[in-house]
Amino acid sequence: MSNDLLLDCIRSVQQEYLDLLKGYKNIDDESADFIRNEIQEFWFINKQKAGFILKNYPNNFDTCAFTGGAYLDVQENKHYPFLTFGEKHIMDDPVVKFSNSHNEQKEYKALFSKFLKKSIKDNIDILENYGEFIVILPLSYLFVDWDVCREGAKNTFLHLFTDEKMSLEKYKSDFLSLDAIINALNESANFLFIGDELGESPLKERYTNYLKRMEIPKQQGHSEVCQFFEVCFGMFFQIFCIIDVCVHFSLFPFIRENNIFNNFCIMTYQMKDEETIKVMILKAKILHLFYNVFDFSRNDLLPISEFINKIQRNNFETSIMATIEAEQISLQQPGAVMKIQQIICNEMKKDDIPLFFFFILSKPDRFQ
Repeated sequence: MSNDLLLDCIRSVQQEYLDLLKGYKNIDDESADFIRNEIQEFWFINKQKAGFILKNYPNNFDTCAFTGGAYLDVQENKHYPFLTFGEKHIMDDPVVKFSNSHNEQKEYKALFSKFLKKSIKDNIDILENYGEFIVILPLSYLFVDWDVCREGAKNTFLHLFTDEKMSLEKYKSDFLSLDAIINALNESANFLFIGDELGESPLKERYTNYLKRMEIPKQQGHSEVCQFFEVCFGMFFQIFCIIDVCVHFSLFPFIRENNIFNNFCIMTYQMKDEETIKVMILKAKILHLFYNVFDFSRNDLLPISEFINKIQRNNFETSIMATIEAEQISLQQPGAVMKIQQIICNEMKKDDIPLFFFFILSKPDRFQ
């Protein structure tokens, strides 16, 4: 297959998508539904082209996919870590992911339109200014097995309970409050909703903080029972989608949100002995650790093209991988994450890459 044909296909789809997004001048609660439908239609029409790109662009986990996040947020320089690792870069279109989470309640419609507006603005910025580095495709929207991911998410939720015979029907009928749910959970729930607090605070507090962080209105009474399931199910479904699309198309994910990343690590633990999957998991963990220590606030950041040339010239990623291999570090070893983190920081210092602080993990084993 001609490489020119692949590149022409990428340019064509990305330009058409940019033209569509730039047509949305005023986005409000009422117009969000219409925009959602048009964007869905665009990607359905271009599904064959997007599939052609996915089948021929990545190769043996050399491509990083930004997924598990609302939007990349280039205005805050969040694209720097994303573009540091991997030879090629695909962004899972967040605009279409929001299209899947439509809710008729007024507060959700307002939240939906707000995120839609910001995501479209971010997408336009990427397509206009970083199109040579980043390809936007609807990974989790069109290229995952939804039935398998839904079933996996449901079963993962039910396995959080001490009652081995728990079902959705039993869950909805037995529980009347969030406190009752928390009292019925087993030890596997200890890893839920761990954000910046590193799991030291109680689960209820972490859950409440998560809702605030995600700007999700907290429900009351029996509605909070349904909401807890919906939030957990959505989180697990997202992780299964990430694993499904990355394994199928030989990608490795860039997952910023600690809560999503922690559960990704837990769910991929049983896959740790599969040689091809090992590379995906290792690269995902390296990138997440790098993201946590990268200093986004520096005013003297190099322009992105110069930054990419610098890390490629210094073989930044290759040096980290080579050191990990030379020191025979396995992700299953106690303290492996701390060792990898030290290697990353050493390479950053050597190459003068902005280092915010040494991100010490109080419970490093949660990433292993």
